[in-house]
This record gives sequence, structure tokens and C-alpha cells, in this order.
Amino acid sequence: MRKCNLISQIINAFKDIPYPGDENIVDNPSHCPECKEVSRAFNKKHWKEVLLELKFSLMSFLKFPAIIPDSFLLLTSKAFQFYLPAFLIYCIDKIDTINQYDEIISDKILRMIDIIIFKLNYFSDIKEYFNTQQREVIKAFLEYIVDKGYDDIDEVYKILKKLNE
Repeated sequence: MRKCNLISQIINAFKDIPYPGDENIVDNPSHCPECKEVSRAFNKKHWKEVLLELKFSLMSFLKFPAIIPDSFLLLTSKAFQFYLPAFLIYCIDKIDTINQYDEIISDKILRMIDIIIFKLNYFSDIKEYFNTQQREVIKAFLEYIVDKGYDDIDEVYKILKKLNE
């Protein structure tokens, strides 16, 4: 599948997903400094705005620290569902040129993909959170990253199996 086509499908599949609400970004914003930072970074932002911040901030991982991949492990299921298209599109944009980045940025992009896969495996009933169209684009994303050389195939196949059940 072509990159532009996949991105269009992701945008279309997630266009009507509701914002989770300011109180549903992380479970407990006052739990730790990281929770507070993630809550503040995503608060009142649409996933398209987060995507723009990722794409157009110079060294975006350094300028928007709450997006550093490990931080979005803190997102609630509803927040992860809402912001997933931004992460998918960002990874699709960057995976083609991953070897052109310095090692720190390349590692963060691969870590972002790892965490997307981890979070998707976390959902016991993925159909409860993602409709048919969204599940199809998630499958297409997973197939795309495998085609581009992502090597944790076992984890990808676990999700594909869940998506096909």
C-alpha cells in the first residue's frame, strides 16, 4: 500500500472519534511529574494538532517532551484511541527515512512503533475500542511497517490475530 493512501485511510477512519475529555488523558494527572506533563501536553488538543507538533517541531522529541514514546504509555485507553492516528501517521512518515536520522531520533521512532504495538496488545477486546474501519487501517499500518523492515514480527502477528477475531 502506498504511504499517501494509507495516511488518507487513517485520517478518514479516525475523523469522527471524540476527544476523550481533559480528565481522561491520563488516569491520575497528579500521580507523578510524567503524568502531569503528559496531561498538560495533550490537554485540549486534537490528534491533528499533536501530529503537526510532531511533524513540524525541529527535533520534536526534544521540544515536545510528553510525546517521547515512553510517555504515551501513560495515556488512558480512550486517549490512546483518540491520539493513535497522530502516532500512526508520524511513524509512517518517518519509517522510510529512519536511517537518515541520528541514532537517538531513529531509536525513538522505533520505540514509538514498539509502544503502539504494546498498547494495542494491551486491549483485551480491541473491537470494543476500534470500529471495523479503524481496525482495517491498523492492520494496514502493521503490514506497512513490516514491509518497511520492522522486525518484531511476533508481536505484530499477535495484534493481527486479535484484529481478525
